[in-house]
Amino acid sequence: VTLGSIVRIDTTANGTTGGDIVFTNDTPIDSATTEHNDLTLNVGTGVIRFNEDLGASNAIGALTVEHAARVQFNGSMTGASIVNWIRRAAFASAYPLRASP
Repeated sequence: VTLGSIVRIDTTANGTTGGDIVFTNDTPIDSATTEHNDLTLNVGTGVIRFNEDLGASNAIGALTVEHAARVQFNGSMTGASIVNWIRRAAFASAYPLRASP
């Protein structure tokens, strides 16, 4: 997936219950070349799963999770920290952030 501009995905239809967002294996998420585009996600009480690299080729700008019951990073991250791939991260809800080894 290449973010060619600012992207917002909301599965709640302006409610609180939302569907899960799953970025499947073999689907890395990068910004377009020479850009750092933002990704905003809202799943209400749903779950967000990143199952592949996030910003490994071209860093994304900001990752904002407005609401989610759980956020999982299952992709390969080989650098010092997630900050190498995401310039800014904001998690608006008080739900846990989990990284799988």
